[in-house]
Amino acid sequence: IKRYTLGTYPTMSLKDARAACADAIAEKRGGGDKQAEKVRKKHAPTMNDLWEAYQNKRSDRIVPKAESTIYEEDRRWNNIIAPALGNMKVEDVTPAMLNELLQDVVKDAPVSANRLHGLLRVMFKPALAMGWINVHPMQWIDKPGGSEPPRKRILSDEEIKVLWPLFDTVRPNPRDAFKLGLYTAQRPGELLKMRWEEVDFEAAIWRQATNKTDTVHLVPLSPQVINILEARQDNDSEWVFASKYNTTRKSAKGDGRCKDTKGARYHLWEISGVREWTAHDLRRTARTIMSRPEL
Repeated sequence: IKRYTLGTYPTMSLKDARAACADAIAEKRGGGDKQAEKVRKKHAPTMNDLWEAYQNKRSDRIVPKAESTIYEEDRRWNNIIAPALGNMKVEDVTPAMLNELLQDVVKDAPVSANRLHGLLRVMFKPALAMGWINVHPMQWIDKPGGSEPPRKRILSDEEIKVLWPLFDTVRPNPRDAFKLGLYTAQRPGELLKMRWEEVDFEAAIWRQATNKTDTVHLVPLSPQVINILEARQDNDSEWVFASKYNTTRKSAKGDGRCKDTKGARYHLWEISGVREWTAHDLRRTARTIMSRPEL
């Protein structure tokens, strides 16, 4: 036996209560049940629940996402998605709402809007798998920033000459990370994960254990690189690029290691006039220079 609350007396008169009761009985006989639907709706999962489900799925990946990707996804959730949609029921989020969210971002940052588009597409997959929704709300929404050509930024010799002395104007972590990027042609994320135990000063080798291919790379270290690393040995951390700002957070980000160099890079854009380059472009530049035929 189910009990239904139709209203309260005297706000609802007996006459109205009888009419509401008759409607409820007729609806039940016809296969409907507004009261049950209200209860179901009340307990339906929200976007906050979806984000938790997505994080669990993300952490269960056989090949984990890069820490930089996780950082950016978390930032987009906290700064953009959660304030607008966090408390909404997943089933109530419409394509129009998501498109409006994307259009707000694309006005100032087309590439960032494309990244947000990609996050929203994968975020709703757990909702489909768990039966929270039947149709993916991002199904017909195209990338708001359009297609992106692959990056091919390679710094010229003149640009390097301008930047190199200015590296010394930023903090030690980004300063040395930028220099090592040009000296070693290694990925910036792998440089920032360098551990002292991996560095063999006597053999001048970096036994790089953590990288994109999950294989140990032997990276030769030039005298210039050795000098930079030796000057950093005064820290008592396991990390070569240690950071006091990441020692107290209760997350994967709080392991005491420097995580990115964006702030320093933007500063160098401004003071040097050499703009629109990334830390990864330094790797691309180094590989290009190393490939030059001998003169």
